[in-house]
Amino acid sequence: MKLENEFLQKNGILIYKIILSVLSLIAIGYLIIPSFFSATPLVNLGWTVSTYTFQSNFLVLLWITCEVIYIKKEEKPKFLSSIVHGAITLYITVTFVIFALILQPLYGFEGMFEIGNMLYHYIIPILVIIEWVLTHKDEEYEKKMALYWLIYPFIYLGYSMIVELVTGHSIYFFISLNLYGPLVILFVALLTLFFYGLARLLFYVHDRK
Repeated sequence: MKLENEFLQKNGILIYKIILSVLSLIAIGYLIIPSFFSATPLVNLGWTVSTYTFQSNFLVLLWITCEVIYIKKEEKPKFLSSIVHGAITLYITVTFVIFALILQPLYGFEGMFEIGNMLYHYIIPILVIIEWVLTHKDEEYEKKMALYWLIYPFIYLGYSMIVELVTGHSIYFFISLNLYGPLVILFVALLTLFFYGLARLLFYVHDRK
């Protein structure tokens, strides 16, 4: 029993990250595999890959897999820096919060789709938040980092609007130009404040640890 406890104390974080990596891979599978069984697989796959849910979960998969590979090594790629770590934590946290507050009440999932929904909208984000709280470095974040973290969300918003203009369909109804026109600008402003406020909250948690 003592040997088991020592093993868990020494390798607990690594085991946790391996589990998170495997679950992230399963989540990506749940997201993309159904596309291949649809009438228009390439169209559905392209649409799935365009969603913020897929992209944020895919970033988690890339990051946590690299983290597992390099966890025992002294030299690590910049992709594993605390800044990127915090940014990905922010992005997947937004996936969790936006789905829970806006999208979950509008969608019903059954069977295996419910499992996938819980995995990539709830379980993965919560596990990532826990991992970040447990392992983020003592390095202090500069407040301007919160602004840098907004670069990807802005790029995604622009991309989603281009997709809507080209296809006539919006990826998410609440940022639809066709539905809301100029009012989308107001929502984008609120969404920007939400991202920034959540980033500063992560800073606060970081500083309080």
